[in-house]
Amino acid sequence: MPKAAKSKKAPPPTPYAEPKSKKPEPTGPVWEAKPKHFGIGQDILPKRNLTRYVRWPKYVRIQRQRKVLYQRLKVPPSINQFTNKLDKNVQTNLFKLLHKYRPESKAEKKERLQASAEKVEKGEADESKKPLFIKCGIHHITKLCEQKKAQLVVIAADLVIWLPAVCRKMDIPYCIIPSKARIGALVHQKNATAIALTGDEDEDDTAVRMQACGEAPAMPPKGYVYAATCPPLANDDEQRALCRRKILAAHLLDGATGWYVGTVQHFGVGSSWRQPDATHIVMYSQKETGTKHLAGRVACKLAADNYGASEWWLLLEPAPES
Repeated sequence: MPKAAKSKKAPPPTPYAEPKSKKPEPTGPVWEAKPKHFGIGQDILPKRNLTRYVRWPKYVRIQRQRKVLYQRLKVPPSINQFTNKLDKNVQTNLFKLLHKYRPESKAEKKERLQASAEKVEKGEADESKKPLFIKCGIHHITKLCEQKKAQLVVIAADLVIWLPAVCRKMDIPYCIIPSKARIGALVHQKNATAIALTGDEDEDDTAVRMQACGEAPAMPPKGYVYAATCPPLANDDEQRALCRRKILAAHLLDGATGWYVGTVQHFGVGSSWRQPDATHIVMYSQKETGTKHLAGRVACKLAADNYGASEWWLLLEPAPES
């Protein structure tokens, strides 16, 4: 006998859902939408930055353009080294030392010679010596450097581009001071391009002079030069590395996620970022086509030129994590 089909029970009907009563929207002048119309004679326009609409004076435009040029141009090492000035604290100690060796004034020299002449006139032995003082005059200092008599040369950052080359050639330490007027005050003049110290009398003076030279011996090894910061000892390769572009244009760096500098052993590693002795440069980019790819290649080539690298590549992949 066939089994009877099971009857499916219908689910109970859903209860009647009463519609939610909507709250009446408030009306009145407080809640009315008041769209603004910025046509002629209607609502006042909001304040805007009108800088780019301003016709700036000529001197403002020139100084802004000059700043951009200074940021873009490639500065040679012989000029760029004058931006590497002596530390302020070392400057203070150095000028205290140099103040002790200021040249005589006319009155002091007259008094010294008069006292010496009186001793000679009385028949006494004159044991007084000419006092040791700093030398000034660019040609005089150059002669002292060529004769290797100068022990420390202080150069103003304003002038004298070729004097550091003479000091480097003759292994004479030098430092750069930002103001020629401050140097001139030491030798009773308004301005002085450079001064030289040919010796010192106290051990303390020697220590201060060595600190100004970078806490190094008076005569550095050949091929080295005293720069103005600590550690100031820098060889020719480091001096050459100072020739670099300060800021690249935005459109040159637009296609690159970052560029890294390194040696042959570890090129492209974040830890070797901006090594002055780099021989290879790798730029990582994620842009494969178009002008941004070309811009990345240009930026990489410029970076290689700045660091004196022999080879460079543009890798189309994300930059590695440093």
